[in-house]
Amino acid sequence: MTKLAVFDWNGTLFDDLPANLDGANNTLALFDVSPLTTEEYQDRFNFPILHFYVNCGISTDDYLARHEESAEAFLSVYEREALKCPLRDGAINFLKWLRAQDVHVMILSNHIRPNVEAQLRRFDILELFDGISCNEVANAAMISSLNKQERLQDYMNNHNFDLNQSFIIGDSLEEPHIAKQIGLTSINITGGCLSEERLAAHNPDHLVRDFDETRNILQNLWGLPCESIGY
Repeated sequence: MTKLAVFDWNGTLFDDLPANLDGANNTLALFDVSPLTTEEYQDRFNFPILHFYVNCGISTDDYLARHEESAEAFLSVYEREALKCPLRDGAINFLKWLRAQDVHVMILSNHIRPNVEAQLRRFDILELFDGISCNEVANAAMISSLNKQERLQDYMNNHNFDLNQSFIIGDSLEEPHIAKQIGLTSINITGGCLSEERLAAHNPDHLVRDFDETRNILQNLWGLPCESIGY
């Protein structure tokens, strides 16, 4: 059986909080809603994305009536600003370390596949992933909060993973929920789209600030000797 590492992309491996905020504020401007600060964004962001905009004061009917225009408003700004964003510190070394431990590494994202793959090529890390599961069109997960979970379950059904040695890591409330439903270890990482307080309140198995902390957790989970943790 194989160890599995499931990574969210935005805010987890890709340090794109500023681009997400700018894209969201461009969408809010369509509805004459005042822009959010970083702290306000982290306090309100949620999935499905419809819930986030409702939390910002837009009615469900108004958002649904303009959801295609809203998606375009977000993406037009996000994709421009995302080109300025880096990977999270230590991401590449952590991914290489996982590969050295014979871990099956995949991305599970609500973002659009071609856009994620373009960023992976930009950072020259596409070959570090065994699988990539994204949405094929913008706003595909707008209504269904189970979209990400269903895609992961389908993926796992086609592989022989050891759930006791597998984990999912992300910066949202989705990861603890998915982990509990499927039987993975959940790790939330701060500094993304949700505040640390909101992440902690949903009781992930582990709450970390960087990938060094994550490696230490995996050392214990997998029973690895200390010397194998070094890059």
